[in-house]
Amino acid sequence: YTLQGFNTVRREAIELTGSLTATIDIEMRVGSLEETLTVIGESPIVDVQSVKQQRVIDDEAIHAIPGQRSYHNLVVLVPGLSVGNIQNVGGINGPAPLNVGGHGGANSEGRFNVDGLGVNGTSGGGTLYVTDTQNVSEVSIDITGGLGEAEAGGPVINVVPRTGGNTFSGSLFLDGANGSLQGSNFDDELVAAGLREPGKLDKLWDVNAALGGPIKKDRLWFYLTGRYQRTDRFVAGMYYNKNAGNPNSWVYDPDYSQQALSDGQWNGATLRTTWQISQRQKINFFWDEQDMCRNCTGGGSATISPEAQDGSQNINYIRAYQAAYTAPLSDRLLIEAGFGAVVPDYGNPREGFDRSMVRVVDQIGNFPNMTAPIPNIAYRSMFWDSVHSFAPRYRASMSYVTGPQNMKVGIETYNNISTRNYQRGDSVQYRLSNGVPNQITMLLSDFTEKAYVRNIGIFAQDRWTLGRNTLQGGIRYENASSRSPEQVIGPSRMVPT
Repeated sequence: YTLQGFNTVRREAIELTGSLTATIDIEMRVGSLEETLTVIGESPIVDVQSVKQQRVIDDEAIHAIPGQRSYHNLVVLVPGLSVGNIQNVGGINGPAPLNVGGHGGANSEGRFNVDGLGVNGTSGGGTLYVTDTQNVSEVSIDITGGLGEAEAGGPVINVVPRTGGNTFSGSLFLDGANGSLQGSNFDDELVAAGLREPGKLDKLWDVNAALGGPIKKDRLWFYLTGRYQRTDRFVAGMYYNKNAGNPNSWVYDPDYSQQALSDGQWNGATLRTTWQISQRQKINFFWDEQDMCRNCTGGGSATISPEAQDGSQNINYIRAYQAAYTAPLSDRLLIEAGFGAVVPDYGNPREGFDRSMVRVVDQIGNFPNMTAPIPNIAYRSMFWDSVHSFAPRYRASMSYVTGPQNMKVGIETYNNISTRNYQRGDSVQYRLSNGVPNQITMLLSDFTEKAYVRNIGIFAQDRWTLGRNTLQGGIRYENASSRSPEQVIGPSRMVPT
């Protein structure tokens, strides 16, 4: 800060996180122009103009907290937010899909963004996409007060990826554990209740590396990450079926020497490049490629035998890409625009799957050779849906910012083109009661369902501060639609065309 007849004042180490509106008070003393006052150190900033409630978690906290580098374990640090019923202590379930809610609302109300562009599915909060925490500069979580740019009333998580700089730098993270590092509450009381062995960890590991630096100094930078994770855990009370794959057997026969093992493997790589076109124009390009395999060779749950595990969890790939343009045309006018898309392809049967096998659910689940019954146990055959979806998003906004005023107008669009193919093995499911059949369920199978979803949101918001009073408000218009084209089902074994 300079003014003729006063000392020059320089304030340093002021960090703007999330959407913080910072007020910086400066006291300029009369004196020689040659003197400079430098204040070094963290400057605590409190936003007294906005009612938006936001929590910001920087990369230092992300790497320091023993949360297995999972957003589930970061979100739960914010009071009032919930992540559904998935418990992922120590990352034992791997990077589980993220559903976030808050304020007593549904878990589907939360939104998950990367650099301001959504990566959610059509239903809102759910997403199979997993962001690599090694590639994160900060995570901002908007809780309330989103004004017109807020699509929904739930929390909004925005992940800001890292940007490479003029110096090459990198990092490497290694993590691993096995069952000997896990505690247990398995006791005689649980044994007496019929549980032979508890659910427990077999092994897990996580290898995460990153490298960033200049492609052309002061003009073009890159940041690259790669991650490989695996988690194997035993399923409480479930064992491999000795009769699995035997078309002549209708009985679940547990192999007590081989406890059911739920396995998962996740691979991912990201690349973010930043091009400084001019002093006031910048473009970010982002690409993330992932594949996941849940229950690749094993599977099962408390009531599902491994051979009957749903095959829709196997993800061939999830691809996310973005391009974002930023241009502060003046000290008061900011233009932003972006395009992004998430393309998941998932769902396939386990290798060697026999489609002629009929799925069975036994209500009593008390067969010979069993030490304890498993009511409503499913076995013999699996179901799965093969899904491919393309979900592009666009956004553009203009912000006019002065000391007392902060105005923003913009448009957002969301589209999803989804193709889902339903697979039901032999198109029939039998229900038994201790081995005695009492119901047949006929199922639609081998047909494709197509759906198109479109949403356009236009918003305007303003915040005006006069003295100690701030007036703010926003308006948003949304036009949402969905349609399904004419499509044919059948003929199949149980259903005509």
